[in-house]
Amino acid sequence: MTEKMQLYMITLQGQGDTEVKLVRQDGWDALDNGVFSPELRAEYLAQYGSGPYNTQSVEEMNAEIDSFASEYGGSSPDNDVALSLPGATVDGQVCFWQSISEATAFLRAHPEIEILEEYEGYIY
Repeated sequence: MTEKMQLYMITLQGQGDTEVKLVRQDGWDALDNGVFSPELRAEYLAQYGSGPYNTQSVEEMNAEIDSFASEYGGSSPDNDVALSLPGATVDGQVCFWQSISEATAFLRAHPEIEILEEYEGYIY
């Protein structure tokens, strides 16, 4: 019997937008405490820090991550953190989708993944 890979599912929906991602335990913990582990921080920088549209320095991105721990007037600090969490990587694929059907298809193709808990929120 194959050992299950335990992950957490985050589903965020807004006006015509959907984000679904799977996160590891440290990502799930960040929802509770707003603190990104060093590994989660590195994944955040890798997933969100590259590309032609990101003009932030590493220092600016680290400051942005740190700001999630503070209250800054958002209607839901958990949603702010959830939006910024990087997806876990399974078989070299980042577990992030823009539809529930894509996430469901991935989970059906990966029966070794066990979803421990789910968070549902919204996109502003």
